[in-house]
Amino acid sequence: MLNIEQIKNRLTDHQPQPLQQESDRHAAVAMLLRDNGKETEVLLIRRAELDQDPWSGDLGFPGGRIEDSDPNPRAAAERETWEEIGFCLTEENYLGQSDDLAGAYLSVHISCFIYQVDMDVQFKLNGEVVDLFWVPIKTLLEPQRNQQLTFFYRGKNRNHPGITLGEWSSRPLWGITYRLLDNFLNLFDLSFTYPENLGLENKMKQTTRLINFDPTCGNEGIPELKTINPPVFRASTVLFDSFEDLTLANAGEYQGITYGTDRLPNQRAFEEAIKELEGGALTRAFPSGISAIINTLLALTESGDHILVCDNAYGPTARFCTEVLTKYNIETTFIPPESGEEIETYIQSNTKLIFLESPGSNTFELQDIPAITTLAKQRDIVTVLDNTWGTPLYLDPFALGIDI
Repeated sequence: MLNIEQIKNRLTDHQPQPLQQESDRHAAVAMLLRDNGKETEVLLIRRAELDQDPWSGDLGFPGGRIEDSDPNPRAAAERETWEEIGFCLTEENYLGQSDDLAGAYLSVHISCFIYQVDMDVQFKLNGEVVDLFWVPIKTLLEPQRNQQLTFFYRGKNRNHPGITLGEWSSRPLWGITYRLLDNFLNLFDLSFTYPENLGLENKMKQTTRLINFDPTCGNEGIPELKTINPPVFRASTVLFDSFEDLTLANAGEYQGITYGTDRLPNQRAFEEAIKELEGGALTRAFPSGISAIINTLLALTESGDHILVCDNAYGPTARFCTEVLTKYNIETTFIPPESGEEIETYIQSNTKLIFLESPGSNTFELQDIPAITTLAKQRDIVTVLDNTWGTPLYLDPFALGIDI
């Protein structure tokens, strides 16, 4: 099994491979190793559960975003280590750098620097880290610990490889930290035991996932039928099994289909395909784009509210705000089409919703979505985005903090 001397020699010769694609953010982490006299161990931290932190509650390494004041990525990793666990890394601790990685869901570029520390080092945790512990590398490589795990992330359940840590932590090791460790182990011709039963959908591009979409979706009642497209259901009135069910339907409490416009199999199949493409927790289909927008605006506002709408929104959306919402005493302020955090000056005490379209209709201006959603969440304001022009193939609103 790996020892510190082997690791040091390999990293001395290794030339880290840069990423080919650009990312919006660059982060750096520190992988701390130690020799306990019998084997090599790696330090894992558990992050506090914080809003706006995409790695909230996860196991990982000390590290974070590279700031303008950091002279280089390594300096950022060392600064973050000091801030998060109160340990000052020096040149004496440094072993080398593994290859950089890109985030699987977030547009982030991550550099990983490896260090050796002594057995008797002491740490002081700040509020961002709630726990830390040492795990033998050979333990992480045990096949029985490598499993397919299901995580709820960005609005949907996702299957990913992960490592169960049992006596060390109730939290599994997965995601970017799993990939950084696997990347490091590859330098020594080692790797985690990738679960054979991990679904292929996690390796597929969006376009491939769509054509491999569940062929039984929309074929309810005909479970053995697997067609490329579900059969068309031409119906309006539906039958109920009992008077009690009909009573629940009339009260709006029935869980099944109540009318032909209420999620017949064709509609449900379409909604499920859109949810697969967009992510999110739930999808609802409407007869047209403007009807979806109108229903959303009416559902989230009431008399006396104020909303912000980007000035490059779809024309009918803007007209609905100025010609219809005003009749219900709902005020609209249009913000510049290239807005970012400066929209704070437009927010009022009764602002309930921010409506964005990025790229905007026809003119294609872009808003700074992460800056706006961060501001909105701090003030409990709902954010809505019309993704007609961006499409989920090129813009992932949920990853940028959008609510609807």
